[in-house]
Amino acid sequence: MKSILNKLTIEKFDTLYQKLLECGISTRAHIETLMREVFEKATTQHHFIMMYTDLCIKLNGWLAEQGICGEDGEPVNFKRILLDQCQFSFETYLKPPAGLDDLSGDEQFEAKMKYKTKMLGNMKLVGLLLCNKVLSSKIIGPCTKELIHYQSEETLETLCAFLETIGPAFDTKEWKSHAFLEDAFHEVRGLVADKKTPARIRCLLKDVLDLRAAGWQKLRPSNAPEGPMRMAEVKSQWVKDNSAQAKGAAGGKPGTPSGASPAAQGEWETVATTKRGGGGGGGGG
Repeated sequence: MKSILNKLTIEKFDTLYQKLLECGISTRAHIETLMREVFEKATTQHHFIMMYTDLCIKLNGWLAEQGICGEDGEPVNFKRILLDQCQFSFETYLKPPAGLDDLSGDEQFEAKMKYKTKMLGNMKLVGLLLCNKVLSSKIIGPCTKELIHYQSEETLETLCAFLETIGPAFDTKEWKSHAFLEDAFHEVRGLVADKKTPARIRCLLKDVLDLRAAGWQKLRPSNAPEGPMRMAEVKSQWVKDNSAQAKGAAGGKPGTPSGASPAAQGEWETVATTKRGGGGGGGGG
């Protein structure tokens, strides 16, 4: 499976997807391994997140037809496996990796960038899976609460990316749990007004509020891709990103980069098992 995923691109999607179906996926363990690999790739390959979302959507339909059963004889629930992987990844990236503060200079900068990239990619993928109804929307409240609670630059930037992804689909009073988003945006407005919030993060949060005020009608440059990028576009973007990063490093003072089992209904009972007093991360119904 891993060798097939390593070759997966938009141009080769249909061919390699068929090969994936023919590679012998027949047990719960196979599906769990596949989802771990998909999330690992999506967290670092942001230009392919829509492609990995499409892969999950197609697998959901295909696996439902296969009738794969677990050791208990019950049909394997793909959405449950997907939800477990989402929760595991969320908890993994919610806090910086151990040993980060022991690093310094370029080594610490690169480690923080890697951490932020994975956190952002994970929540963008989760957001798209939510919008495509492959995940239960009940996890939106707990996720936003946890990201706001930690208030690191990385979690708040990730909150912005998550809200931008799910906003167009869920920021409507027709969604029964819309109060979760109203609470989140109330917190965002407070963070924008708080001078203790880093200036760059305040700008990102303000952009989200402006986007919401405009009815989520994001104005894209004419050359910005709407969906997953083809390899030529990926290479072009890579050159631009690395050129910008090199200029930042040359400036001498680069900014600090920022970047449980589910309930029967598919809800995430506890998004993060954190040891702290006060309110927890579990979301409502």
